[in-house]
Amino acid sequence: MTSRTQLALFAALLFPCACNAPASRGSSPPRTTDTSASIEEATRGMRSLDGFLPLYFDEENGRVLLEVPAPSQDVLHYVSLPAGLGSNDIGLDRGQISERRLVRFRRAGPRVLMIAPNLKWRSSSESAEVRRGVEESFAPSVLFGFEIVARDGERLLVDGTDFFLRDAHGIARKIADAGQGDFTLDRSRSALEPESARNFPGNTEVEALLTFTSDWAGSEVHATAAVPGSISLRVRHSFVALAPLAESGYRPRAFDPRCGYFPHAWSDPSSPIDRPIVRRVITRHALRNGEPIVYFIDQAAPEPVRTALLEGARYWERAFEEAGLGGMFRAALLPPGADLSDVSRNIVTWVSRSTRGWSYGDSIVDPRSGEILKGHVSLGALRVRQDVLLFEGLLAPYGPGRERDERVRAAALARIRQLAAHEIGHTLGLAHNFAASTSGRASVMDYPAPHIDLVAGPDGEVELDVSDAYRDGCGPWDVLAIRYGYTPYETPEEEAEGLARILADARDAGLEFLSDADARGSARAHPKANLWDDGDDALGSLEHEYDVRRIALERLDERALEPGRPLFELERTLVPVFLHHRYQLEAAARSIGGVRYRHTGTDPTSFPQDALPSTVPAAEQRKALELVLRSLRPEFLSLPQSLLDRLPPPPPGYRRDRESFEPGSFLFDPLAPARAGAELTLELLFDAERLSRLVDQGRVEGALGLDEVCERTLEQVLGADDGSAEGSVAFEVQTRLIDRWMALIRSERTDARVRSQLWRMLGRISNRSELSAWQRDRIERFLDNPEEGAG
Repeated sequence: MTSRTQLALFAALLFPCACNAPASRGSSPPRTTDTSASIEEATRGMRSLDGFLPLYFDEENGRVLLEVPAPSQDVLHYVSLPAGLGSNDIGLDRGQISERRLVRFRRAGPRVLMIAPNLKWRSSSESAEVRRGVEESFAPSVLFGFEIVARDGERLLVDGTDFFLRDAHGIARKIADAGQGDFTLDRSRSALEPESARNFPGNTEVEALLTFTSDWAGSEVHATAAVPGSISLRVRHSFVALAPLAESGYRPRAFDPRCGYFPHAWSDPSSPIDRPIVRRVITRHALRNGEPIVYFIDQAAPEPVRTALLEGARYWERAFEEAGLGGMFRAALLPPGADLSDVSRNIVTWVSRSTRGWSYGDSIVDPRSGEILKGHVSLGALRVRQDVLLFEGLLAPYGPGRERDERVRAAALARIRQLAAHEIGHTLGLAHNFAASTSGRASVMDYPAPHIDLVAGPDGEVELDVSDAYRDGCGPWDVLAIRYGYTPYETPEEEAEGLARILADARDAGLEFLSDADARGSARAHPKANLWDDGDDALGSLEHEYDVRRIALERLDERALEPGRPLFELERTLVPVFLHHRYQLEAAARSIGGVRYRHTGTDPTSFPQDALPSTVPAAEQRKALELVLRSLRPEFLSLPQSLLDRLPPPPPGYRRDRESFEPGSFLFDPLAPARAGAELTLELLFDAERLSRLVDQGRVEGALGLDEVCERTLEQVLGADDGSAEGSVAFEVQTRLIDRWMALIRSERTDARVRSQLWRMLGRISNRSELSAWQRDRIERFLDNPEEGAG
């Protein structure tokens, strides 16, 4: 590098404002400010708000100024939405938290830079040189540059207006990603909200109203925004002072794959060369000075839901008590008018949306240690109404003199209690345990299917009993998990011994832990890792759910609707009843090509022989196959004629929506449920990864292989369309099976061995008389040209 080049670079670094750079789109023009002015002079006449970051609102010019902390101060910055859009598909919910970073503020010439240090890579070495070497090996991120307005010694006052009047939450991107319009921030319709600002010794809150505009808006925006071309959302920025780790009194706790907690991880290149470079700890709250963890229930939830949420939250009071930590968890109603975004409060919020959607438990976590600073639960308000719909369909409880049924209400509220406990569990640090349903409903951290008993009614007929639909309280797994995360220990040595004992207690109690990676998606292999299943015997439970479904369908009529509702709404009630078996079907299908294993350590005390991966026995796989294939029988997929006669088209003011079967016409399509049911089964059974496992397992003598699965499926579905209703259903199933095989053959993601066997199967059935001439012809055209045929 020449001396002239060095001089130019030095000048650019020393005087960055002298470098020419294009202004960012939509930003304010640069202001000329006399930084020699004192803070008192620069803020004279402004509304001030003292606290962690002192604020000054220049309301006449629409500006906000703030004092930044010392460069050594760690600050947690996060962005949230005090009010939402109301669309589940877009996801901009009330209370939603997005970007969260540990930041520091450092002066650079006429600016103060907000810098996010790189916490993914950090050193625990006692050597300052080693720590510096790691820090300098990985890049930090400068998130914003604030113009300095005034200073008093070390105190720096900066202009935060542009920082707060920007799309820090990614609102425009979220809307675009959902295909709902190309919205841009309109600064002329956006403003700071001084009355919503809050300042405390440990945190500062600043809010802005941001307006996004577009010439075109999608259906979700039309359904939720007051004017679709203009969306105005409140965005809040929170700054939280973090004490030095050495002074916080918090000791991170080791993560173990069996413990049931979320891991918080970072890489430490300075760790001993014979130890892992990645360090993992659990996320959890700190128990300090005997103070309990307190959760507040949003009073936006109406009664009786509000009380149910409070009761569900209090499940954890009992769990902490059973874990030997009585009094260390408490739930209460949020005081009226309290701020949902206050970092000092753990909150359970009630979120209304235009359509049914997920509830979730989120947390604000100290990224240095994994300590949870704030739990924030968002519960979808339409969930309880879906539960009411579900139980109305199962029980058909109404009729003359029965305009209300407490069984429906009680079961729906029991589900809400469980939901509140589940999502709070996430904000305590707990991950899903999808094996818990196979151990007597051992955890609220599973997704629970309603447990429905078959009982004898007063007239001798079998009736459905939902009085025990959901467990009342946390389960034994939850208590063990709380012991692992929250039991206090005096020394690290005592902690290591105590945690090992807790894991041994879980093993001895037969409690397994299988989470999202084991359960999500139809291709997963473990028979116990399932969502929304019920019972310790997946195959026996599927037979039971088949019976529940049959009884409910036989009884389904206008008695499933409260008096006064249009008969058309029976169609919406039909959907969850017709598909009642769907989740238990997936649980049973896991045995086909299934593999059992356990997450464990390698030390002798925690390494049982059954931890090693083992194929599900062939007899069990074949039994599962036969049970799954029952769901493709025409009689299973056909609706009773008495029910079909009760399904009118939509009346004025009503329409079909995403909760309906895909319509084939204005009138109810009697084959729409059959198509949905057939596709459900065939997508589960003929999953690409499952088929690959069947090819591998089929090499062993006596094992269930792909050829046998295909042959048994063909035996089940092949049959001529004789013009009857069931014949039409059989034709639909055949069509869906052929479509599925063709799609797998076309897909490059499908194992070549699987594609080869399915190709051979199509060739074998291309001249079968049980298929219609149209089906045979489309198979021939596909075999001649897979990319063009099969239309």
